[in-house]
Amino acid sequence: MSKIMYTEVIRTTNMAEYKKKEHEFIELEDKTKSMFSTYIRKVTFRSEEADFPSAYSIVMEDMEDIFIEKKEKDMNVVTKELIPITQEQANAILDGEYDFLRESSDSRLQEFYDCIVEQKLIPAYRKEFTRKTFHQNQFLDIVFDVAMSRKPYTVNDLFAPKGFSFRTDYSNLRMSIRHNLSVSKPMEQLLAFEKALSKGLSES
Repeated sequence: MSKIMYTEVIRTTNMAEYKKKEHEFIELEDKTKSMFSTYIRKVTFRSEEADFPSAYSIVMEDMEDIFIEKKEKDMNVVTKELIPITQEQANAILDGEYDFLRESSDSRLQEFYDCIVEQKLIPAYRKEFTRKTFHQNQFLDIVFDVAMSRKPYTVNDLFAPKGFSFRTDYSNLRMSIRHNLSVSKPMEQLLAFEKALSKGLSES
């Protein structure tokens, strides 16, 4: 699922709290709960002229999967949509060569093009972190962003070797409690795994 909705409460935390939660999940015998780790790099766009209701970013997960992320917040409800793109397309956008978006067959990429032009969106800052998702159930995720690094975007090195261009600080953590209004990505993966498992058992 490329589009999710959730409410979340965000706060800073520390390594002791993170390690405690990690230990709780390692010791769990309840297989409906799970833990996921995702390495994330993100370049976020901002308008030089005015605040913009949609936040756009280029996101790379685990040095493989690349997306345009569109994020909107209405009161406490966050809507996030991920649109797959290639490394070549991501590099072109970051280098200011984004006209191909206008010709895309994907209306969401056309919308991104319109926002770049009309709102004068530019790459503003970049972040790197490891996201640890502790999946409680279909409706609740506890998320730790570990070793967060954020600085102004000055050069296109999104695809530099891991750990080469970003500063790592394991004391910098953020925690969010997400109440899912749609099926979360971890839950979608878990359901798919359980479906494949049950299919395999029925065929054996």
